[in-house]
Amino acid sequence: MGIPEFPGPHRITVTTSSGKSQPATHVDIENPHAVVFVDDLADAGDLSIPPASEPAGAYPHGVTTELAAGLGAGHLALRVHKRGVGETLACGTGAAPARAAPATTASTSAAEPWTSPSRPTAP
Repeated sequence: MGIPEFPGPHRITVTTSSGKSQPATHVDIENPHAVVFVDDLADAGDLSIPPASEPAGAYPHGVTTELAAGLGAGHLALRVHKRGVGETLACGTGAAPARAAPATTASTSAAEPWTSPSRPTAP
């Protein structure tokens, strides 16, 4: 996994099978990711169907899409459609861009400290 980069395009829209279209952040960690911050993970719909990305051609070789919902300070819940695979229940390469992406909803804040059960944030 590489260092997160934000190469653009900068105006990505992702539409899920539920018909919801929302802005996404393009994060590249040596492979492309579209991170969408949502209030409810049910907005992802059926992730056996790849979410559509606009503009057309933004991801000519496909994209892994993360839908992220804030669960409180420093915690996210994810649903991930991995390019070429479909929905996956575990995705370390999805967690990294979701954490790196700037937050776009009130329920999630990129400025919040990140915590994990195995490695607490230093004071």
